[in-house]
Amino acid sequence: MAKVLINPTDEQNKRLDVLEKSDLLHIPSDSNFCLLDKDGAVCTEQMQWWLPKNLDLLEKEDGRIYEEIIPLKEKYVLVNGQELVKINEIKVSYYVHSLSDEIIIHGKEVIEAVLKDFGTDEAEYFKRIDD
Repeated sequence: MAKVLINPTDEQNKRLDVLEKSDLLHIPSDSNFCLLDKDGAVCTEQMQWWLPKNLDLLEKEDGRIYEEIIPLKEKYVLVNGQELVKINEIKVSYYVHSLSDEIIIHGKEVIEAVLKDFGTDEAEYFKRIDD
């Protein structure tokens, strides 16, 4: 889960407070949204791809929930689809779980067994025309 912490100007803050009190404030934070630059142009990948690259996942112990704050400089988000607001940071909560190498090896063996030609005893791989 990611929470976007915005840094609106005083003027924006007044407008956003009114929207928040009316329960009409929408700050995107789903996995498909991208961060924007000061001109409103997309400057990152979608969050589902950008976040894992910006979190320190490899040094974490399995089976625990972690919280990490990613500080941002000169990144913006489009609030309510119309107003560009600066972001200070993104607060991320995530669970770490590693996959076993044994599962991957087993998966490879299953694929080879499915593709195996019983006459020649070789695995046959096919390439799709649209690839």
